[in-house]
Amino acid sequence: MNGMTKGAVVAIVAAAMLLVPATALAGGTKLHADLSGAKESGGGAKNGKGTADVRLKPKRQEVCFRLNFTGIGQATSAGIFIGKKGQDGNTKVVFFDTPQKGTKVVDCVPSKKRILKRIKRKPRNYHVNVETKQFPDGAIRGQLEKGS
Repeated sequence: MNGMTKGAVVAIVAAAMLLVPATALAGGTKLHADLSGAKESGGGAKNGKGTADVRLKPKRQEVCFRLNFTGIGQATSAGIFIGKKGQDGNTKVVFFDTPQKGTKVVDCVPSKKRILKRIKRKPRNYHVNVETKQFPDGAIRGQLEKGS
């Protein structure tokens, strides 16, 4: 490859990487959750807050999400859990389970079609939970609701 061709390839790859966050939340069923430490059933980060925008894509067996959070320190894991307001439950979709840099995470993860259909039918029976080393059971949480 000559220098010009390598430069073109690098430019195309960089442009494609920038599109991932923009396209991650396109299509599918929109859900939203307002997150706070006060909503954690066992008590979370006092000053923690954030938002979760979620797209369920059962046909692709995929969930795409955008998490924004502050006041919790470094997020170590997050996902969708079964459990109505004030109830804890098992993880149904893992967004990530490794420490994250920054206060924003955008990605798509695989999930089983039947789980996504259940969440789509009754989103308020599920919540998004973000955990940290200090709050391993949840720093911030919010019930899912249909997005606009």
